[in-house]
Amino acid sequence: MKKLIAKLDIPYVFIFLVVLLSRLPFINAGLGTDRDAWRVACAARYIANTGEYVASRLPGYPIPEFIYSLMWGFDFRWWNLITSA
Repeated sequence: MKKLIAKLDIPYVFIFLVVLLSRLPFINAGLGTDRDAWRVACAARYIANTGEYVASRLPGYPIPEFIYSLMWGFDFRWWNLITSA
């Protein structure tokens, strides 16, 4: 554990924590009114329910869409927390 702590670069950890804390007030915002966010949510739901990939927008972003499909049953606060980190 001491080796891990010694390897951490303190300025990067500090910046990460400051950014994460600055995003906390927006965790409860839901997906908002952005159509693109809702397209990703719809694609994630489709992937989770059928197992077939569908692009939320072209050319498609399979990695985030797959990650969100794994989180489909979760509350949207978790989605916002993941994107803020």
